[in-house]
Amino acid sequence: GEQWSESPEVQDLAKELACGIVAFDQLGKLPDGTQLGFPGHDKSPETRLLDAFAELAKQSGHREVVNAPLCLFGHSNATAFVSGFGGKHPERVFAWIAFKSAFGKQFSESAIYPIPGLVLSGASLRSYFQHQLETVKKLRKENHARMHMIVEPGGGHWGEGPRGTKTLP
Repeated sequence: GEQWSESPEVQDLAKELACGIVAFDQLGKLPDGTQLGFPGHDKSPETRLLDAFAELAKQSGHREVVNAPLCLFGHSNATAFVSGFGGKHPERVFAWIAFKSAFGKQFSESAIYPIPGLVLSGASLRSYFQHQLETVKKLRKENHARMHMIVEPGGGHWGEGPRGTKTLP
């Protein structure tokens, strides 16, 4: 998410929507590499994220950050974190985006069904994203899940588009 969060387009959108962007590397570090002061590997990723928001609130003087509503974005393996966190803390998540994830099982978390979600995959990865489109269709039909899927024509895992173009990471 760090490259995505540093994109001028994403930063402009955040300004327009009057919201903040927090990149989370699951290791409890700030973008400049500074350790936030709590152990990184002895806590679950969702606990580390909540701890990071508490520390950000403390350091910034903005206490509202502790309970801020979240739109989660995850790439690849982090898409399981997006659905897992949303499933454990649905009251905190108002939307989620799974970018170039593998499999579809992680979206079968019933607590995320009411939360608007978007799964983005590259068409050239059909064997990699194994049955995601079918999973999303099934969850929408059988469980009224508020998720949708976009398959990028010719897209790869890292944001490569057709004819070698580069899309937003």
